Amino acid sequence: MDDPHVQLMLRFQRGDESAYKELYETYKIPILNFSYRFCQDRRVAEELSQEVFLRVYKTASTYRPDAKFSTWLYRIATNICLNEMRTGKYRYELEQHHAGGEEALSTENKNSEFHRNVHERIIADEAEQSVRKAMASLPGKQRAALLFSVYEELSYREIGQRLGCSEGAVKSIIHRAKIGIRDILKRGIPRDNE
Repeated sequence: MDDPHVQLMLRFQRGDESAYKELYETYKIPILNFSYRFCQDRRVAEELSQEVFLRVYKTASTYRPDAKFSTWLYRIATNICLNEMRTGKYRYELEQHHAGGEEALSTENKNSEFHRNVHERIIADEAEQSVRKAMASLPGKQRAALLFSVYEELSYREIGQRLGCSEGAVKSIIHRAKIGIRDILKRGIPRDNE
């Protein structure tokens, strides 16, 4: 396989610690971002991403280059995030971030353009917060599939490889996730995870 990251992982299997460090440096931010989007808590995301790289380190001897390295890595990350949802090892609570709308709009600045921009930003922030809360209340596989689709812009085939299911199943999972988010946003209340 001509994936350079597969080659790095194979070098690490043979004892080259620098290859592991290079993989870590390449993927630490993307895995942290994925974990954060999954759980919406920075501290928990950091713990989960550390666990991903610890698992990579510990299971290096069992690694087989059957697919792209990133597919294997994200499957580990997905499983760890799903386990967190099931077991609550790193129990988290979503933080309630309130945009400082009242303060921002009460400034002395008389420029109506400034006020309109601030107001639009507050509305956009509130909408983004609502979508994040809705995503956080989705079942784990739906959340993971949607994150891979929207943020990673992966194909259904690639998502299926990471989640261990068929393209058709991915289409169905993403469709149910979108319907779930729409329903949650319509109701305005979070639902329990399935």
